[in-house]
Amino acid sequence: MDNLASLLQNGAEGVPVDSTRAVEIHSCAIEESAFFPDIGNLAFLLRKGAEGVPGDAPRAVELYNRAIEEGVSVLAMSNLASLLQNEAQGVPAKRTSSSGTL
Repeated sequence: MDNLASLLQNGAEGVPVDSTRAVEIHSCAIEESAFFPDIGNLAFLLRKGAEGVPGDAPRAVELYNRAIEEGVSVLAMSNLASLLQNEAQGVPAKRTSSSGTL
């Protein structure tokens, strides 16, 4: 399902972008299994939103955390850190020191 959703998310020659349908497909795939590309791609799409899809940074954080908990991707860790560092709408930034979270 990830290939179809990614194709709709990005578009291609003869295939128009349909972000709303891409979200539906990624979401369906996530319900059926924990396939990281679907989790990561949906989180990335929701991070800022896209045409027809409002941004939902708190949901993106949930998805990145799910991927991290399942141990499937260092990329999820990196994307989550970036999201928290840049204080996306609805997500408070996390500041840390060598002794832990401030």
